[in-house]
Amino acid sequence: MAYKVVKDFKDLKDNGHVYRTGDLFPRFGVNVGDERIAELSSNRNRLKTVLIVPDGVPEVKEEQTDGVPEVKAPEIPEKKVRKKRNAGTDTEGDKKLLHS
Repeated sequence: MAYKVVKDFKDLKDNGHVYRTGDLFPRFGVNVGDERIAELSSNRNRLKTVLIVPDGVPEVKEEQTDGVPEVKAPEIPEKKVRKKRNAGTDTEGDKKLLHS
């Protein structure tokens, strides 16, 4: 079964491989025992926080998890669009300049 990383961590039992939030655990080609899964999916690890959850588990709010923070996707800022003036369109100001 695959798990999703919910907090960045360095796996000291996998040659220091760094897992980032959103990564799948374990990485391809690595076998992990049930004991390690239990350790990382609970607060019984060196960071004292849940680091992985089963992939496909819906997100829950903090008050429902006894202190485990809510996991949110990062917000992507909207791109600012600058309006361009049409090069072939004359405005009243342009007409006055041209006829002076």
